[in-house]
Formats: sequence, C-alpha cells, structure tokens
Amino acid sequence: MRSIADAEGYAALPVPDGVGGRFSVLSAVGLFSASMCGIDIEALLAGARAMAGRVEAADWQANPAAVLAAVHKLAFDRGLLTCVMMPYADGLVGLADWFCQLWAESLGKEKDMAGRTVRAGQTPVRALGATDQHSQLQLYREGPVRQAVRPARGERVRRETAHTRRLPRRADAGDAGRQGAGPTAGGGETGDGICAVRERAGEPVDCLAPDRRRARRQFIFLYEAAVSIAGLLLGINAYDQPRWSWASRPPTDCSAEGTSRMLR
Repeated sequence: MRSIADAEGYAALPVPDGVGGRFSVLSAVGLFSASMCGIDIEALLAGARAMAGRVEAADWQANPAAVLAAVHKLAFDRGLLTCVMMPYADGLVGLADWFCQLWAESLGKEKDMAGRTVRAGQTPVRALGATDQHSQLQLYREGPVRQAVRPARGERVRRETAHTRRLPRRADAGDAGRQGAGPTAGGGETGDGICAVRERAGEPVDCLAPDRRRARRQFIFLYEAAVSIAGLLLGINAYDQPRWSWASRPPTDCSAEGTSRMLR
C-alpha cells in the first residue's frame, strides 16, 4: 500500500521505522484515527508527555513503568503465566483490549536476545466487571493461582457518600496507575473488594484507580514504557516480530480419524 500511495501521489501518513502496530497509538497514524473519532488528541498527547516525565525517573521505585515491569517479571519467575486486566467501567474496555495485544505480541517470545530458547511472556486476558465477575472470577479466586489480576475501576467519585470507603494507598503511579486509592462507588467498590479479598489471601493483585477522563492520556504511555522495561528484564526484544510460518510446523489432521488418533 505504501508503494501504491507513493506511485499515485496519495496523501499518506508516515509510520516511523521500528514502530509496530501495537506501539502506533500515539503515532501520526493512531492520532489521525483518534481525531476522526472525536478524541481530543492534544489532551491525549499532553497526558502522554506527563507520563513520559514520570517514567524517566532514575529511581526505579519512583518510576511507575519500572515498578509494573518488575512486578510482572517477579510474577513470571513465580510461574504466574496469565495476567488478567479487568476494568469495572465500559469506557475502559478498549484499553484492556489494547493491553492484551501489547502484552502478548511484545513479551511472547521463544528466543531471548542471545538466541537462547526461553519461551517468555504472560498470556493476557481481558475481563469486564461485573459481567465476567460471574463467569471468570470463580476461576481466578478459587482455581489454581496461575494469574495476576488487575482490576481497574472507572471514574473517581468526587464526594463521599454513605456507600463509599477508602482503601490504604499502596503505591502511587499517577492518574493512570494509582493503586487502591479511594473514594469509590458502584463498580469501583466491587473492584476494590476483589483487591482486598485477594490481598488477604496472599494472592497477586494490583488495583488501578484511574480518573476515566485522564486514563487514556497516561495509561497508553505507561504501559508502552512498562512493556519495554519488562522486555529488558526478560532479556527479550519487545519490539521485534519474529517471522515464522505454519509450513515449518507439522501438519494437523483435523479429520475424525486424525482427532481420534490424537486423543489416543
């Protein structure tokens, strides 16, 4: 398509070298699409710039992207090979879908940068509270602990009511990654409850409490930086896309006889 556009003289947006589709949200291509959908891209970039300043912190404990990457590296080392992103707001589902693509394509690598077979990565899962709370949470809560769960609640409530409560602040990762900070209401309170239950059980959980108006502005850059650092910690290249084909794998017999043979 690039060759056709150049040959015909069509107006086209550049995709910088080395920027894969999963990292193109804040590129000219992603921003043009967002603008056409009515998104305020100036505000989006302002949020990204704000987070960019935070993830440049030399002290890793003050760097939200480094903290996220370290947590996931420790989870991977402990055999927690599934990461569940579970927003409790419909407006955040798109971010969870994008997170799944970013995490899977960037960290799911067979070889490390030295060419050794490592088979790195976590399987990302998108769940939506409270819908999937009734279909998946049973497994996450009582099944084998093979996953880290990250509930993300919706827009913060600005006033306290009889039904709001606060959880102790565990860490501060800015508007896109503040963990367990209140007050909350509705679905957010349910998400906080899941965090509290898993914490008491000693199970891995990370509660994000974004302000929905700012979440997209900082969430994207935060996780792009986090996945980059996670790749370094795992010794893999988070930016490449290994080339392989089904031709290099043994053929699969999908007939009834082949399936029966496989089961035997």
